[in-house]
Amino acid sequence: MVYQPVARIIQDELEVVAYESLLRVGANHDNRTTLSVITNAERTGTIPSLDERIAQIACTDAAQLEGMNLWMNMSQVTLSTPRIAKRIANVIVDHGLSGRVTVEITETADGRVPMLLESILLLNNQNIAVVIDDIEDGFAKSHLLRSDLIAGCKLSHNSTMRMLKDPFYLDTVERLIRWCKSNGKTVVIEGIEGARELNVVKVLEADYYQGFHLWAPSPFSELPTPGTRKRIMLPIADTSSVPLSLPA
Repeated sequence: MVYQPVARIIQDELEVVAYESLLRVGANHDNRTTLSVITNAERTGTIPSLDERIAQIACTDAAQLEGMNLWMNMSQVTLSTPRIAKRIANVIVDHGLSGRVTVEITETADGRVPMLLESILLLNNQNIAVVIDDIEDGFAKSHLLRSDLIAGCKLSHNSTMRMLKDPFYLDTVERLIRWCKSNGKTVVIEGIEGARELNVVKVLEADYYQGFHLWAPSPFSELPTPGTRKRIMLPIADTSSVPLSLPA
């Protein structure tokens, strides 16, 4: 298990506000990857057990670091079974992490919306926030963003790359962020792998940012403490590709 800091931008500094738990599969004889393990677990129906095990590990870690806000990915397959969602909520509560955990509904499998909503309500009732991960990708339930049960959304690396190439899509994202802000929801922009990406997305004024260019995923023992800050250096804008002055 590794964790990647989620940061906010304060003037010319980054500040760590949360950490996303990320499963990592080490070297093995079967050439299994993290993606293949998760995909197979969703296909075979074993992902709820995997998600529950990940929650146990991540919550045990988070309980050891004062002020650590934890973001955890959870499959739609898992959340389509409310009794599993309730067990995971109990794990979070038992570790004293109510109000410090955000569950990200992933997009790699298609869940049943009525059951998803039941599970989300169970989590909300334990003061556990829920957001839509990679809202533009796969089976993401983007329409649920309008629900009061959903606290916000994340934009994936694919979305970030598209913003670099398509000024009209950049405008669409700006409008999404503006709508979320006016409705009390947060937006995280992921996939910031270099200075160019940060230079483009910074003007959107999302709530939080995430990517290797900011902080790489690390083992728990090597994480920066909550509130850690570092300066960011932005290059001169390349106005030949994507305008930083967004359309009105």
